[in-house]
Amino acid sequence: MKKRLIGIFSALFILSCSTMVHAYSYSGDIVSGWLSLDVTADYESASLTTPEPLVVDFEFDPAPCGGVVSYTASATLSLNLLGFYTFELELPETGLGSFAAPDLSTLLGDGVNPAVHAGSREITGAFGGYSLTGANLDYDFTFTPEEGSNSSYEIAIDELTLSGGNTSELLSGIVEDLNQSGQVPLPQPMKAPFKIPAAVNGGTFEIRAAAPVPVPAAVWLLGSGLLGIVGIRRKLKV
Repeated sequence: MKKRLIGIFSALFILSCSTMVHAYSYSGDIVSGWLSLDVTADYESASLTTPEPLVVDFEFDPAPCGGVVSYTASATLSLNLLGFYTFELELPETGLGSFAAPDLSTLLGDGVNPAVHAGSREITGAFGGYSLTGANLDYDFTFTPEEGSNSSYEIAIDELTLSGGNTSELLSGIVEDLNQSGQVPLPQPMKAPFKIPAAVNGGTFEIRAAAPVPVPAAVWLLGSGLLGIVGIRRKLKV
């Protein structure tokens, strides 16, 4: 009987892990660094690099035990353009799409040695009011833990380039939206090609999972029914 009960509880646990996702988040404080954005002619590609590494303090919850989750992101960033103009950039809560929960500890490394990530991948998906179809993301960046800190890292981006697919359409749309928003601190509207280096004075970001998905009532009903049957059989045997 004990083995049966253990089996039932184990099955319920597996079912709950496959259907229930706990709310969790990734967040960080961007302390300092430099960013450089290079958009080529006709918006064919955009590259982001760090002339000086970003210093970021991370906080993150453990990833849930499985399942596809919907994510949203928000961020603020204080930039110093051309050495004298402070530009405050704010990204309101924006949908990033749905995907399996990533393990951030894998991205950051072991907390002692630098974690290098390089490669290329195809991106198709929607975020906010924009979408990408068959675009290529080439990346080469390094997370280096700061000595004496459990959460602070230097992020050096040697390459983060978006190209191909509908990249041109996406970038021209984003730049046009920025020009119309009035946030761009330039005497003339931005137009490709352009390269913008900026010192980072500070900022924050947060990536959050959607509201928890509850375990379907049928799972708990099945579990209680099984336990009830076990109890009835015990009474009949007494």
